[in-house]
Amino acid sequence: SVPPSPTHTPTLRADQPQKGRSTRGRRIMDWDKDSVADAGLAKIDLLSLPVLDQIEETLDLIEEKEGKRPDLAGIDPEDPRVYGLINKGLCKGVFLLQSPAQLKIARRLRSRSLQDLAYQVALIRPGVGVQDSAVSQFVERYRHNTPWDYDHPLEERALKRGCGIIIWQEQAVQLITDVAGMTAAEADELRRAFTRPNNEQLVAAHRQRFLAGARRNGVPAKTAERVFAKINGHYMFPESHSHAFAVTAYQAAWLKRHHPLEFYTALVNNQPTGFYPLETIKQDARRFRVPFLNPCVNRSQVKCAPHHGSARLGLKLVKDIGEQAAALIVAERRNDGPYTNAGDLVRRTGLNPQAVLSLIQAGALDNTTPNRRQALWDAGLPTPPTNNGQRTLPLTQGNTAPPLQDFTDYEKMAGEYQTLGIYPKGHIMDFIRPTLNPHILPAAEVETRGDGEPVTVAGWPIARQHPKGHNNTVYVTIEDETGHTQLTLPPHTYTQHQKTLQHHLIQATGRTSKQDGTTNLKATDLHAIPTTITMPPTHNWH
Repeated sequence: SVPPSPTHTPTLRADQPQKGRSTRGRRIMDWDKDSVADAGLAKIDLLSLPVLDQIEETLDLIEEKEGKRPDLAGIDPEDPRVYGLINKGLCKGVFLLQSPAQLKIARRLRSRSLQDLAYQVALIRPGVGVQDSAVSQFVERYRHNTPWDYDHPLEERALKRGCGIIIWQEQAVQLITDVAGMTAAEADELRRAFTRPNNEQLVAAHRQRFLAGARRNGVPAKTAERVFAKINGHYMFPESHSHAFAVTAYQAAWLKRHHPLEFYTALVNNQPTGFYPLETIKQDARRFRVPFLNPCVNRSQVKCAPHHGSARLGLKLVKDIGEQAAALIVAERRNDGPYTNAGDLVRRTGLNPQAVLSLIQAGALDNTTPNRRQALWDAGLPTPPTNNGQRTLPLTQGNTAPPLQDFTDYEKMAGEYQTLGIYPKGHIMDFIRPTLNPHILPAAEVETRGDGEPVTVAGWPIARQHPKGHNNTVYVTIEDETGHTQLTLPPHTYTQHQKTLQHHLIQATGRTSKQDGTTNLKATDLHAIPTTITMPPTHNWH
């Protein structure tokens, strides 16, 4: 592609009035990244990382509780308790270490230092993963001292720190430079050629230059072909990114290990971020003895906040409320005292009926009126439709409330998923498990089974991944009330059951596959589990 000619760019004087995206004396031009590189201009990626806000808020909460702010620059970078957390695959909610693939590589690589973490965060990238068994080869060589060798001695400088594997962009450039004798700029141009669309002719031309240069350096033709095959255009980390991100990831893991309540509170307040829906984060928090509490009109703040060792959900998290209405509820409570019931809330705040209904369904009035049907009555609202779509008729318009039967626990759960996106007290599978065949295993028990054993699990598919370079295999993470397990679906299985995966609950049958202390379930059959509950949206990563 040819960049726009600077001669066609309007001349801009500092005294001219600016319009649109311009500021005084400055012009913003829309070029794509390839055109910027072709023009020889510097290209800088500015990354907006929610984890930085999360870490900052976590530190604020710790300081508020303890009167002292942790200095993350001074924490032990080799804290065995933090690496224990990482290496057990317990990093949900931790920046860059939380995807299912990262949770598994952590248990295989067993990081012990920031250098190890730099490798870990870079390994789960298409640039490495597209190479056949490259990740497994690195783990075996780096962690288990498996012998290996170079295809040619000229590879050593580039590949030594990757145990013969290209992990970082700089290694690819160094490899091209040393083997083919190209300049660093020419080598990077070759690397970038792989990323261009419709690049067959461009890559072919670079290949000929590479082979010719390698031949001049005394590299046999077949060896040069093998070296060239190691270069690819898939996304991989620059080495500096890996080290910088490893530090940030470690700091987040340190906070999770040593200050879990503040960590989860800040994580809730900085959603959406990361890999998992809030319901999954809540389940993970329970394993760290941080219960989530329903929002409460008399106890909650606008945002999530610590509350006697628990994380009390903020009012703005409730559907149909938002930050402005949540702030109104809190301000009125501070000015004139706690609310006595739903009717009192309506009179004092003027909230619309839909907002009040959502608050009641979310359990935010349970403190004043544990019977949620009674709370609806107090607010002057009709009972919401039942599962069959029928509304309950108004019982009376008199001053005396009739006896009202509260919603069942199942109906309360449905209302909380609908208005909060999470069920703080438990998990949908608590209700579904008793209806299933007893031979269906809880997710936490899958790892106790031997390699190749037939297993059936059931739960909520919380994430789907379609990573490049994995023979079109799809990975699906299934969560139940005990934990999660990962399904691997070959292309034909995924195609056959693609519609099933759109259901909120599924049942999966397959055989276990164990490697370096990790367990997957190679799925062969999937079935939908009927439910009237609408679960929160989940991720489908491509």
